[in-house]
Amino acid sequence: CKKLTNIDVSSFNTDNVTNMKRMFFLCVNLTSLDVSGFNTEKVTRMSDMFAFCYNLTSLDVSGFNTENVTNMWSMFKYCENLKTIYVGDGWNTSKVIFSEYMFNNCPNLVGGKGTKYDENHTNASYAHIDGGKENPGYFTKK
Repeated sequence: CKKLTNIDVSSFNTDNVTNMKRMFFLCVNLTSLDVSGFNTEKVTRMSDMFAFCYNLTSLDVSGFNTENVTNMWSMFKYCENLKTIYVGDGWNTSKVIFSEYMFNNCPNLVGGKGTKYDENHTNASYAHIDGGKENPGYFTKK
């Protein structure tokens, strides 16, 4: 994965996948990734899913249904150039138990209403659509 600059996952059938842990882990040279076709209804683990994807600048997970996910530990960790994460109505962290380091070292991350990365908020507490000063978050609604 370290040498990949792009990957076509559009034909992946994820209908019965329950664990996406480290799916794109250490894809350090990946500059774009289209996971819009992923069915994540049955997924419970997304830990380290995009960790160390240094060169991604935006990521569209707006098609993700995360209502059954319990583990998002280090999901976007060290995505140093990631600025925008797009989510949709299916994004739900109500069952997440493990979210430590979820956004660790994502210094360029900015939510849709301007909330900037804060090293004091690297767990799922900001893993929602940015509501500005009233309800800061790291995501942008799509």
